[in-house]
Amino acid sequence: MMNPAAAMGLYVMSAATLLAFVLAVVPLPLQWRRLPEFVGLGGIVATLVITVFQWGDRQVAFSGELRIDRFGLLMTWIILLSTIAVILFSWGEPSAAGRRPEFVGLVLAAATGMMLTEIGRAHI
Repeated sequence: MMNPAAAMGLYVMSAATLLAFVLAVVPLPLQWRRLPEFVGLGGIVATLVITVFQWGDRQVAFSGELRIDRFGLLMTWIILLSTIAVILFSWGEPSAAGRRPEFVGLVLAAATGMMLTEIGRAHI
């Protein structure tokens, strides 16, 4: 059973992560130095909206390897809200001003991995 729409939240988070890493490599003008944070927050908010519309019956994707159920969505919301908090709490940190794009990309990659682990097949 192939249901790629069930994993749309993972697709959006992965795209935001890749875009944040690309922005870390590209030299940005001074007025755009906060762009990776906005990309990260936008990706997280888009994923939250997608997961709100997925609430309901259990969805299975990729031949049963991903199972999106209510518990998985609840854990996804907790992960995403925690990720928003981490990005916002690090907003004014002056010591990491030069490494901010990499930080945002790594935080988004970690959140995407947690989401994939939660909705993956190997629940204990």
